[in-house]
Amino acid sequence: MVPDPISESSVRDPTIEDSGGAARVTEARAPGSTLDEWTRRRFAGLVATCIGLGTLLRIEAIGTPWALDDFMQIGMSTGVFWSARPIWDRYRFVSGDPAETSRMVATGALPWWTEPHLKLDMARPIASVAGALELAVIGPNAAVAHTLSLLWCAAAVFAVALVYRRLLPWRTAVIALPIYVLGRSHDIPVGWVANRAAIFATLFGALALHGHVRWRENGSRWGLLEAVLCLAASAASAEYGLATFGLLVAYELVFSRAGRVRALVPAIAVGMGYAVAYRALGFGTRGTSVYADPINEPGRFVMTAVTNVPLLAGEALWPSPLRGIWKVIGVTLVLVAIAVLFPVLSSKARRGVIGATFAGLLASIPLTGAAVPNPRLLEIPDIAFVGALAILFEATAETKGRVRMVAVRFVASAHLFLAPLVAWLEMHFTRTMSNFLTFEATSAPLSPDTEDVILVAAAEVFSLHDPPMARHLAGLSMPRAWWVLSVADCAHRLRRVATDTLELEVLGDGLFDSSNRAAYEPPKPPLVVGSTVDAGRMQVTVLAVGPAGPTRVRFHFAEELDDRRVALLTSGPDGYHRLPVPAVGQSVVLPEVTLPPVVAQSLRY
Repeated sequence: MVPDPISESSVRDPTIEDSGGAARVTEARAPGSTLDEWTRRRFAGLVATCIGLGTLLRIEAIGTPWALDDFMQIGMSTGVFWSARPIWDRYRFVSGDPAETSRMVATGALPWWTEPHLKLDMARPIASVAGALELAVIGPNAAVAHTLSLLWCAAAVFAVALVYRRLLPWRTAVIALPIYVLGRSHDIPVGWVANRAAIFATLFGALALHGHVRWRENGSRWGLLEAVLCLAASAASAEYGLATFGLLVAYELVFSRAGRVRALVPAIAVGMGYAVAYRALGFGTRGTSVYADPINEPGRFVMTAVTNVPLLAGEALWPSPLRGIWKVIGVTLVLVAIAVLFPVLSSKARRGVIGATFAGLLASIPLTGAAVPNPRLLEIPDIAFVGALAILFEATAETKGRVRMVAVRFVASAHLFLAPLVAWLEMHFTRTMSNFLTFEATSAPLSPDTEDVILVAAAEVFSLHDPPMARHLAGLSMPRAWWVLSVADCAHRLRRVATDTLELEVLGDGLFDSSNRAAYEPPKPPLVVGSTVDAGRMQVTVLAVGPAGPTRVRFHFAEELDDRRVALLTSGPDGYHRLPVPAVGQSVVLPEVTLPPVVAQSLRY
């Protein structure tokens, strides 16, 4: 992002007006300045068009059921299955208290191998309170919740438009805002209610940047107040909001002039206040590969930042769900195209592209605390990344030469045509996945008197703990215990050694050879032969260990397996199936669990 050249050289005539002892700085702008280009009609038309396009692209979200963390948060608010939480703390999924973890393991809310000191406690009080109040007013209505997500997303788009109005000429913003709206970063936050925290963080983050620029350009004290309050609100909405600090720092380093250090004092004060509150209130993560806590695990956080910032930048450059070598090829082609176009840019345009790219990279650093890079992390960094692309496109719109014409059309097509297509597909995948997971839980062959469910192997992370809540919300019987024995991506041999005891053999490298292990890392010290776990009415003993954890495990239950209140299930591509309990001394081999291709693809995100 770069200020308009005319606005930088505009004749400024600051006048100080005193009102109740408070100084207010106003500015007389020269005709043709950046803000003069943005007439009210133009601004309203651009914002309305972009909000309409974004809403149409993601309208399928309204029909998407609850998924994953949604069930946990509903359980926290109602006290059903999950531990109850206050309204401001519904992102404290696992508190880190071993006694509470043990209670949750006993019901199956957490898997039996959960690290006793596991902690998943996100600092998201604003998003938590908003969700709790919504639940109290309208109840657990997924359609209404997703409709509200679309409205909050529209508000965030309006805030980003205010930023572009301040920083970009009209022609450049006409390119930037549609690219931002049609990008992939908004799909999961809109389609997954619990991830709406990212939308709140973006809304307040954009307003914070807008206020900071107002203050720095015009001396507006209202702008300073807007910047401070909204920066604090962005950080309190979710950790995503920490990316806003990167945008503010980049603005001062690249686009500002005098007084940079002094101008960052308010942001530094907010950041220090956030860090103190984060520590004092006990937020943080531990024992999971999904997050790298910068306070509790600084070394690991630095390592994830080194690897993930380039990966996030690659997601911003090449909007394709393909991974591996195909992602590398796509990013490389975009970089080559930009390199071809760069020599024709003016010095000002080059400074804008480089500066905005730097801002995006700086904003991405805090987001690497989410150790798995994903487009949903880019809502705030994309404000800058998209600004860089828009400056590039506007500056090369009339470029000559066949190679350069191909280059600019290739990059533009990727973001104006490929990105919306991929965004629609991913929204469709999200709905398909959520529908399947809800169907899987609600169609499970359980009788009303079933109390204990034993799922031999989970096909996806949803099966680890959410089906009981899905059944409860559907008005179906909810088991008192939901035990998952394995998450290994391989075949299993199940043997009954007593009327109340099963032995499970993993026909692979071990229990943790699985994509489902990320959220719940193996305990430390690792499980070894003879290790035991007390899961309440299920006692677990490790009998053999391989390269990826236990390969043979014994499970002793409080109830006999022939009891009609006990159900033995297995997963399949069309949902859960009832598994006949083998006779004592007999065994059965269960093939590797598979999922429908669309669901398997969706779960990657």
